[in-house]
Amino acid sequence: PEKGKTALLNTEYLSIFSSPEQFQKDREERKIRPLFSICIPTDLSRPEALKKAIHSWSRQRGISKELYELVIVINGFSPEKGKVITEIEELLQNLQLNYTLVTLKERGVGKARAISVSAAEAELLLLVNDDTVAEEELLI
Repeated sequence: PEKGKTALLNTEYLSIFSSPEQFQKDREERKIRPLFSICIPTDLSRPEALKKAIHSWSRQRGISKELYELVIVINGFSPEKGKVITEIEELLQNLQLNYTLVTLKERGVGKARAISVSAAEAELLLLVNDDTVAEEELLI
């Protein structure tokens, strides 16, 4: 592929994308899904650890950000957590990550994990904790 482009080698996803916008267009037209969904349940009791984990996912090497998504499910939602949720969403946007952010009133990591799996778009799921810091080449 040309410099600045990503070639996808999996035949189901074989294509060359020049930008996130083109990927989104192709995704909508041909129903392309990300290769990986990283499912992260959290109760936001450790917001700084979650932010550090999100940063680690943004630094994946050897794979385009368009090929994976973060699915973050916040359980035990309360209005007091609103500011932290806004900070998390701004971080995800600033890092240009594909993400789904779900909030639940109920507490419980099991339910949050199950909902993250249901919300995931990829066939390959990676279930991690909210303080899991990913190695830079984990997804390749």
